[in-house]
Amino acid sequence: GYTFSKSTDNGSGIRTLGGDALFPQNSNNFEAERGLSIFDVRHRVVSSILYEFPFGDGKPFLQTGVGAALLGGWQVSNIMSLSSGFPRDPATGQDQANTGSTNRPNAVPGQDPDSGAKTINQWFNTAAFVVQPLNTHGNAVRNSITGPGIFNFDMSILRNFRFTTTKSLQLRLEAFNVFNQPVWNDPNTSVASNLYGTINSTRKPMRELQLGVKFVF
Repeated sequence: GYTFSKSTDNGSGIRTLGGDALFPQNSNNFEAERGLSIFDVRHRVVSSILYEFPFGDGKPFLQTGVGAALLGGWQVSNIMSLSSGFPRDPATGQDQANTGSTNRPNAVPGQDPDSGAKTINQWFNTAAFVVQPLNTHGNAVRNSITGPGIFNFDMSILRNFRFTTTKSLQLRLEAFNVFNQPVWNDPNTSVASNLYGTINSTRKPMRELQLGVKFVF
């Protein structure tokens, strides 16, 4: 399945969600809050595949004998998800506007936040934002930074042993994040931070394996 979408708003939730502010930086200018929703995902692809080997009782090949005993009852499955990144809010990291909370910085004309090599040492164009003058609100668009996309590939190998028409045993070897691909977390978007523009964590663990047994009756 493939989904193409776009969501905009001036506030994405009644609770803090992914760094999105609960309140406008200027209560007299709601229009300045108009931007991508914090949960906006432009592209998303998901696939789920289950393949059952065509051997053994009731299958086209090797229905009896040693071949059926060795090759019958096997299944392979996978779930793959691939999506673009989430929008994130640029921040000054300090109370420049003197309102009691952090604010968005000023946008630098001609600088695209999403340009650049996109490495964990500098995920977005850090030159696109500067701290605004004291006692002013920044003019940067809300949620104008796009974080890393997500790629995940899970896989399992199953072996089924049928004892009767209602009772069977299933052995499962499951692997999560099979390719051990880092799924990077969002970058630091605070201009005042020493870690501005960098990514310092992953969104989910690296490869994990587990064994399971399931008895069906």
